[in-house]
Amino acid sequence: MMRSKRGAGLLEVMFGLFMIGIAGIVFSTSFPPAFRTLSQASENTNAALLAQKKMEQIRGLDYASLTYANLTSSGILDSLPGPSGYTFTIVDSVATTLPSGAGTMTITTESGALKRVVVSVDWTAVNQVQRNLTVTTLVADTTPWVN
Repeated sequence: MMRSKRGAGLLEVMFGLFMIGIAGIVFSTSFPPAFRTLSQASENTNAALLAQKKMEQIRGLDYASLTYANLTSSGILDSLPGPSGYTFTIVDSVATTLPSGAGTMTITTESGALKRVVVSVDWTAVNQVQRNLTVTTLVADTTPWVN
């Protein structure tokens, strides 16, 4: 007479739990790097958005308006320049958008009718590495020549 088997034995249940535990460990070790990568991507995106916003504000101005007085009065730059050029850390809340974030801008005259604008966003990444995103543009004086 043959008995029918009803359910699983203790050994089979323990083996199943062991396999589920191993799978859980494998998946749980992959989450911290994934979250770190996601955070770094978010920081890079935020830095790019800040720099792009600042460049769009500059592109909306004419050549003669690229002075410290005009840029601060229009809310593009902070009211006090920083040690490495003009800043927009406070105006655009860079320090709250990015960890230890700071935004700087330098404007140099390339020739009589051409200015170079460099926008830089610096921050400390999740893994405590200093990161930087820099965008550069040239602005030309488009006022007509008068003879």
